[in-house]
Amino acid sequence: MNISEKHNKEVNVKQFEPKNKLNPKIFKENGLMDSKVRLQLLDIADDFVKSVEVNWAKPISYTVVGSMANYNWNPKSDIDIHISYDFSKIYSKKDFVKNFFMSKRNEWNKMHSKLRIKGYKVEITVVDKTDNAVTNGIYDLEKNKWEKEPQDLNDPKWSESYIKSYCLKKMEKIDTLCDRIDSETDTHKVEKIGNSLEKLGNDLIELRKNGLKTKQKELSSGNIIVKVLRNSGYIDKLWKYVNLAYDKKMSIKENTITPAFFSTYVHKAAEEPQSEFEKGKNRVIKISQEQVDEIRNYLKK
Repeated sequence: MNISEKHNKEVNVKQFEPKNKLNPKIFKENGLMDSKVRLQLLDIADDFVKSVEVNWAKPISYTVVGSMANYNWNPKSDIDIHISYDFSKIYSKKDFVKNFFMSKRNEWNKMHSKLRIKGYKVEITVVDKTDNAVTNGIYDLEKNKWEKEPQDLNDPKWSESYIKSYCLKKMEKIDTLCDRIDSETDTHKVEKIGNSLEKLGNDLIELRKNGLKTKQKELSSGNIIVKVLRNSGYIDKLWKYVNLAYDKKMSIKENTITPAFFSTYVHKAAEEPQSEFEKGKNRVIKISQEQVDEIRNYLKK
């Protein structure tokens, strides 16, 4: 199987087609959330709030948004809990508060990556009360009712062939850039490749944001493209290699010395059999600067 065929199998656009009802594992026939699910989600949200220790400000609301509160849920959908605060009551600098909660949110989601409700991953996000969620449906967990009831999403205005073609191109580009980061040893080139990969990631973020602003919202081509790439593991791969490029650029390698060096100098001086040493001549031995100095001093004798 070549790369294009492999990618083609990974691009499943049909899973995002609108369903004719909400997820029956999460919502009952009357449109209200299953009581056991709702109470468990509230407990999870409360545990997160306790963990951040912002005791002087209380959450305004706990809501579920995104595809799980909509008709475009799919087997890989998350249950997205939004916890709303008045950021101004926490600290005067809202950007600081936003970054604080982002850090806590990322830490929590990473620690509880195995948490599942009826087979679906749970993710927490903290938002300011002035933030307007760009979503077709919003379910209030405390009030046990729809804050914004989802509308039926028939005849989405996106092209399956366009989304598939776009995703395949991005997958191949991500693979190519990641392979180059793996093989490149020149730190300047690694930095440039990493920057290209980061730009691609930021472009995809903007693509999704712009898509969510359109009338189609969650069913915009921009949002579906990013979901396809995320579900196939390419979003995680992209940012993993952005970090790897930084690590390679900023790392200082140990000094290395090949067995040929020992063969020519150290082993001759020690009068060891050349034939035995030649068996490992293609290996590279990592040594410290202190060991290099020791060898140099030995050779000066």
